[in-house]
Amino acid sequence: VTGLIAAGESKDSDSIQRACKFLVKQQKEDGGWGESFESSVKKVYVQSRRSQVINTSWALLTLMSAEYK
Repeated sequence: VTGLIAAGESKDSDSIQRACKFLVKQQKEDGGWGESFESSVKKVYVQSRRSQVINTSWALLTLMSAEYK
């Protein structure tokens, strides 16, 4: 998302908005995000049991870049 915006993609574009909606949908009850290493193996998103600081940071930076509300 950040790369697309830097390349000139509108923050209101369908692709940016869908990506942000996906992130918000994956947010865990504790407010954070976490992705399991199994995502790489299974080639689909697999949520981790607990939030992880790096995944939470990436998600928040993405949502802030898109000024998602």
